[in-house]
Amino acid sequence: MEDIYQINSGQAFIFSSLLVVENDEAGYFVASVPELPGCHTQAKTLDELMVRVKEAIARFLVLEVLLPQVQRFLLFVRQLRAAC
Repeated sequence: MEDIYQINSGQAFIFSSLLVVENDEAGYFVASVPELPGCHTQAKTLDELMVRVKEAIARFLVLEVLLPQVQRFLLFVRQLRAAC
């Protein structure tokens, strides 16, 4: 499986990996990407599964690749409330 993922920052990733697809006892297709811990999804059809797994990979890349880069420069986040 090889796809190009465009992240909001403009960074593009070409990702190639093994995709493991199994059937569960309820009849769903379950996909996981062994190289990306916790990256998995499920769907009733293979077509829908492929859409969902691409979304899962894109989210993983944002959370595990892009967000840590942003956090290096982020000093703090604080919620403010003001009465007007």
